Amino acid sequence: MHFLAYRLSNRSDSRNDFFMASPFSIFRKNQRLWMAGAVLIAVLAFVVAPMMDSFSSFGRGGPRNSDSVAASWSGGSITQNQLDTELTQLAIANTFLRKLANDVRDKGGFPRVPEVRPDFSIVGIAQETRDPTVILQRKLLVAEAKRLGIQFDEQSVKTFLQKFVDGKLTGEQIQKTLREVSGGRMTLIDFYRMMREELAKNALLRLAGTTFRFEERIESQALPTAVITPPSKSWQFFQRFNRSVTTEVYPVSIKDFEAAVTSKPTDRELRTLFDEGKDIARIDVPVVTQPAFMTPQLADFEFIACDVQKLIDEAMAKIPEETLRAEYDRRVGENQFRVPKTDSNAVTDPAAVPSDATPPESNLPPTLENPESQPDPAAEPKNPQGAWLPGKPAKSAVRLASYQDPAEPTETGLTIQDPPAEPAVPQSTAVPPVADAVQIGDTVPPTGDTVPPTGDAVPPTGDAVPADLSSMIQNLGGALNPTGQPPANGPEMRVQTFEEVRETIARELAAGEAFKLLEQRATDIRDTMEIYSVNRRAYERAVLEKDKTAVAPEPLNLQDLADKNGFEYGRTGLVDVRTVSTLPIGRSRVTRGIRMQPFEFYQLIRVEPDPYESDNIGNLYVPLTSSSMLTRFIFWKVEQKSASTPSFEAAKESVEALWLTQRAAELAETKAKEIASRVGSSSLTESLEDESQRARVQRPTPFTWLNAMFANFDIQLSTVDGLQPIGDDFMEKVFSTQPGESIVAPDMAREVFYVVKVLGFSPDSEDLINRFSTAPNTTGVQNAANLESARALPAWFSSLQKRLGLQQR
Repeated sequence: MHFLAYRLSNRSDSRNDFFMASPFSIFRKNQRLWMAGAVLIAVLAFVVAPMMDSFSSFGRGGPRNSDSVAASWSGGSITQNQLDTELTQLAIANTFLRKLANDVRDKGGFPRVPEVRPDFSIVGIAQETRDPTVILQRKLLVAEAKRLGIQFDEQSVKTFLQKFVDGKLTGEQIQKTLREVSGGRMTLIDFYRMMREELAKNALLRLAGTTFRFEERIESQALPTAVITPPSKSWQFFQRFNRSVTTEVYPVSIKDFEAAVTSKPTDRELRTLFDEGKDIARIDVPVVTQPAFMTPQLADFEFIACDVQKLIDEAMAKIPEETLRAEYDRRVGENQFRVPKTDSNAVTDPAAVPSDATPPESNLPPTLENPESQPDPAAEPKNPQGAWLPGKPAKSAVRLASYQDPAEPTETGLTIQDPPAEPAVPQSTAVPPVADAVQIGDTVPPTGDTVPPTGDAVPPTGDAVPADLSSMIQNLGGALNPTGQPPANGPEMRVQTFEEVRETIARELAAGEAFKLLEQRATDIRDTMEIYSVNRRAYERAVLEKDKTAVAPEPLNLQDLADKNGFEYGRTGLVDVRTVSTLPIGRSRVTRGIRMQPFEFYQLIRVEPDPYESDNIGNLYVPLTSSSMLTRFIFWKVEQKSASTPSFEAAKESVEALWLTQRAAELAETKAKEIASRVGSSSLTESLEDESQRARVQRPTPFTWLNAMFANFDIQLSTVDGLQPIGDDFMEKVFSTQPGESIVAPDMAREVFYVVKVLGFSPDSEDLINRFSTAPNTTGVQNAANLESARALPAWFSSLQKRLGLQQR
């Protein structure tokens, strides 16, 4: 480009000539220079800038072609642009239905479709998310539903809307709301198409889980549908909850046999073991004899533990004695604190109950539990869908379904200007939609609001029951008998003394102030942490953009923040999933927002930080809140280490230890079987060789297969006194053994082989059958059947993906 070397040739011109020349003459004299500048600008605009943007996109995770195919499967595909569009439409549809639901409630109605939460955080379809898998899952399920002859027409969507607005809104109002909410980005045609897919998807999920409870939630007006559970399944779980076993147990530990292993492993054996477990972490494989050498994900958390019990105790100490006595006198006047009179609790307080005292309306004392730890009665545990292995559809199956309510739909007069309807076809019984399981990160705000449990959630098990609950339970006597009068042929009643109920009254009076103070201090702490978090993210973005003027914010000292508010400071150190579960904070449940469901704390370790996603809950220094009983934790992650595969040389010591453990386990199992074989009709103690062995025999308290205490939340095995954590394998062997027989069953980690002699079962079979015939669906039976089916659903969906040949780009 010779013109780039151009130089002004008339530098000898005088200044007067320059100023006297016309603008055009100046341009003509310098036109080559102007042209060079124009070319340079064009090069920058059309060549360099796109290249820089391309490089920038690679730095953010690579170039993204919106027209490229994001995923394909047998009979269908979806582009990245379509995927983004449908994610946006899903969010708009949920906002649209939520707005309709609020308008309907304001007019005195309620959406009469299943799976509508009272707070409208769930409105009958899949919740919006930025995770594209929710769209891909829908597409695959719709494809399978179509293969089985399950399809919905636009009339089905009309019926859904009719039931949703409960006759309170007109078609014109519905369409106006959609225009306002979407800003014109979603038409009624788009909504119909999406809802037809949602209805088909949920119809298939209902078939996949025939035991799923499609019924109204407490305080919800959605109409219930039938619950289908095979009698054999109900009987199976009824036995597991109600049949207990009495046993004798002798433990044979594999550690006791390590010294007896005299052989040495070959290098080939060690390398074979390493190859089997180099990509497996021990936390994913609890069995100690299975190879697992991968370093697991680790995370370090800094936290402040806010104990409301401490605040309650402080508030109790400040209540004047006369206030407590005045409250006691008031409640006695309302016939509270009445309990059955016995010789051991004769009245010693001079206070007497007036004979003409007016019966109170309710004597139930307010709970002092942390509201965040209480299950929401309006949100019965939301069970994921169950499992079903699809077979060939019946030839006579109806090929087109119409959404109908389980009850006969009523005429609402709703008319909607909609796109041309498809030809009329026969309609079948409807399948109501079901909301998808909420993704990780969906939580409930860190306030006193109730935290509803999820279907797969297990209530915290490691926390002690507050001592004051025993005194609260004593007051339930009045609540169960609000008149205060003894029933016919019932015991004589007396009034508890002031000293007996003093602490209960003080605790109830102090609880309100304590929780209010907790909210105030917790909010102040969160606000301070949020300010630092925002400033830190701004600094990190500046560093990524190579801004050399960026200044890191001053680190926040959580220890000082905890001391200032009278709370405890703590730090977990780098821990894996298994280790953190042994800590108090590890047994808490994380909450984040009003539309989010809680999740177990340990799951945060598996969420990797993402510097390009500012709202990623796995990022460092993002303030979060969790709760466990009466303790609230405010915390953030300060360090994360990804899982990694070690070299053979680095893991050789662990590989050798595993080889030794495997050989010791073989010896221990052989010894346990030998002991079991010679027990016979004698007791387990008598069949052992020496006194030291006899001293190790344990006689656990009779136990059931499943723990009825958690029956309404999850399928949880009962714990057995004196034994290490055991699994289904142990329970299945024990409960299938006849009384008088002995078997060998390992613990869950297979560190111990237990010789178990079954002494007997209670109640007997006849009594158990009679009880089942009168009340087959006792506590947890239905829920356990649902959850068992739900846990098989991922495997079924995985097989569906393989059969449809899903490929994601």
